[in-house]
Amino acid sequence: MIAALCVALALAAQDAPGPDARSVSLERVFPFWTDYHALPADERSAFTLDYVISLRGGADAQFWVETADGFEVLERDPAGAATPPPPEAFEAGQRLFTDAPEGGASVSMRLSLAGEPRETYTIAELETAVAQAGNAMRSLMGLRAMFMPRLETVRFSFDGAAPGAVIVFEDGRQAPVETVFGDVITIRPQDRALRGAVEVRFGAVPQEAVLETSR
Repeated sequence: MIAALCVALALAAQDAPGPDARSVSLERVFPFWTDYHALPADERSAFTLDYVISLRGGADAQFWVETADGFEVLERDPAGAATPPPPEAFEAGQRLFTDAPEGGASVSMRLSLAGEPRETYTIAELETAVAQAGNAMRSLMGLRAMFMPRLETVRFSFDGAAPGAVIVFEDGRQAPVETVFGDVITIRPQDRALRGAVEVRFGAVPQEAVLETSR
């Protein structure tokens, strides 16, 4: 038991890739990261570009970023989300190393509301996030953006069943949020039904708030 624990701790503390680790360019793993940071700060203040690294088949793997001084472990949260290194690492041609088997990991991108999730959001800040993200996509994707669905929805996901939620209007009137789907609540800030709305209040803090195209 003690020997197994020591081995587990040693693996968890491994701060450099082994000789069999594979490497790939940072730009290939984290596309658009440098483009996102090249946008003026006031054009990306309301949303963030996130990356989620998923492991297939229950595989366990570590990831390291090459640096001028060696390697740094790329941390992932329980959902697999990881923050890429700063753009300077991309410009220096540094690489990402992993001991994941070939085809054992995949990376997906998502656009999220900036800041930590909370129970109350103003409709204005949701509108700003959707508008900024849409403008950024058009800027980064060029003509390809013309053939992509528009970002219009904010998806709030919760730990367990979605709580009660209300929309508050300018005149103080409140209405229950009806777009509840299991553990998810969706809000379309520009929806006609939200005309005159000033904020949305949730009965619990969401786990994440992701910007999506309307289905």
